[in-house]
Amino acid sequence: MRRALKVVWLLYTSVLTYGLTVAPVGVVVAAEKGSAGVLPFQDPGASVRHFLMFSIEGALSAVMGWEGLAFSTILGGLTELFQYFIPWRTYDTSDLMANVIGAVFGFYAARALVKDK
Repeated sequence: MRRALKVVWLLYTSVLTYGLTVAPVGVVVAAEKGSAGVLPFQDPGASVRHFLMFSIEGALSAVMGWEGLAFSTILGGLTELFQYFIPWRTYDTSDLMANVIGAVFGFYAARALVKDK
């Protein structure tokens, strides 16, 4: 089971990283239209989606231990910082905070759920 969770975490992390950094402009626009109908810098719910995506990332990273938490929080910061340098993406400090807080929340929530069992 632990090995399967590591594989799921690796796949999810790969897709998340691609989607939030170097996905082509057409993919980004289509995803935003499908989820909110507006561009991310006009969408007040974007930070909520970032929090939820990184909560999942953090929860899955719990299987890796403290290294997983460190990786998820760094990933949360770097994906948003990379968006500053990509012309069709927008950097947003609230998204950066949502990424990092979501990763930490998901990690501790998963650990608390597993500890109870």
